[in-house]
Amino acid sequence: TYLGGILNPIPDCQFELSGADGIVRSSQVEQEEKTKPGQAVDCIWTIKATPKAKIYLRFLDYQMEHSNECKRNFVAVYDGSSSIENLKAKFCSTVANDVMLKTGIGVIRMWADEGSRLSRFRMLFTSFVEQKKKAGVFEQITKTHGTIIGITSGIVLVLLIISILVQVKQPRKKVMACKTAFNKTGFQEVFDP
Repeated sequence: TYLGGILNPIPDCQFELSGADGIVRSSQVEQEEKTKPGQAVDCIWTIKATPKAKIYLRFLDYQMEHSNECKRNFVAVYDGSSSIENLKAKFCSTVANDVMLKTGIGVIRMWADEGSRLSRFRMLFTSFVEQKKKAGVFEQITKTHGTIIGITSGIVLVLLIISILVQVKQPRKKVMACKTAFNKTGFQEVFDP
């Protein structure tokens, strides 16, 4: 039965992986005999990352036996759980791109009908923790700091304007240049040999 374009999972064909990194392989289905030969494959791999980490998925090998026929074979990637609203990507063409998940739980689902058993994939999962960026000077300023800086700047500006107005309006005393008589004889006496 179809649910939003995705088939209900076969509960017996489920795998769990966890840790910092690892490989998710569709060949695990045959190795662990989760389905019988000639039977459709509908399997789920649940990946649990290390605490507070997110998951990055990179396809190492990917081939759909019936390219561009999503009803016959696909690989779907879910972010957080296998519910349809968490579907991050669905691949059924000739190319599968890397996927970055926002949570620490990734669910990979492979569907291949009876005639698409040669479909396969292999992917590397890596857990990573995003480093927090160091806040710059402007990011560190809070609203309170910004308010204080703004008010202080405003007060300084007002005081500067008042100071200029007072200087312009204030009456000035006129200073008269005082010319004193220059006595040339005093110089001559000193400099005469």
